[in-house]
Amino acid sequence: MERYWPGVTLDDVELLNDRLHEVSTDDASFVGSILVPEDETVLFEFRARNVDAVLAVSRLAGLRCDRVVPATRLLGDDRPHAGPELGT
Repeated sequence: MERYWPGVTLDDVELLNDRLHEVSTDDASFVGSILVPEDETVLFEFRARNVDAVLAVSRLAGLRCDRVVPATRLLGDDRPHAGPELGT
């Protein structure tokens, strides 16, 4: 789930994260979020049966969303990568 949130702060996201954990269900459980302050955007990750379950949990927490799309999480590994490291 993605939300464009002008003026968002880390405190705002942490409070909402707490509410999302509290209202999570078997159908949609909140995993975590990624704050992108420069873009005033927050990405919220759920494990869910379907989009409707995510929307239901979001409404219970008071989270307005701009977009909900299914995604697949890919984790990095310890293999060396060619090219410069991120942030250099």
